[in-house]
Amino acid sequence: MANTTALAHQLRATQRLAYRLEQAIEVLRPHFPLDPEQFDPDMLPVEVAMGLDAFRTRFADLQDMLGRTTFRSLAMADEDETSGQELTTRERIALMERRGILDAAQWRQIREVRNQFAHEYPDDHGEKAANLNAAWQLTPPLLSVAQRCAQYAQDKHGVTSCD
Repeated sequence: MANTTALAHQLRATQRLAYRLEQAIEVLRPHFPLDPEQFDPDMLPVEVAMGLDAFRTRFADLQDMLGRTTFRSLAMADEDETSGQELTTRERIALMERRGILDAAQWRQIREVRNQFAHEYPDDHGEKAANLNAAWQLTPPLLSVAQRCAQYAQDKHGVTSCD
């Protein structure tokens, strides 16, 4: 029961982040794809620059939350993982793939893009545009992973993010 309560709380936090990412997408839709040759964040209207920052942050935060805590909460609710016997990240990803929640190769791509955000050079505008475009392309699969986590929890444990 404690594992399903923790799962419900985790799903609520995950769905909140997914919703905020969806909001950022709607605001930015007219501006994508970005042209890496022409992209200069200093020349963007403030609203667009702030929207890109929000998008980048929400993409990274959702990927991080899913990978670090939501998958763990699902594994614990399934009793595949306990506090005393934690799975490695690789084992957790494989478990989520077996559950039909994600495709491991695509998840690696999502994670790589998220990691690129942390290692961008401030003056490399072309690289920033390329990373943002990659995140833009991978956002639908990322949001689908969040949705499949919620669906799996509901189907398997009767847990919703509203519990």
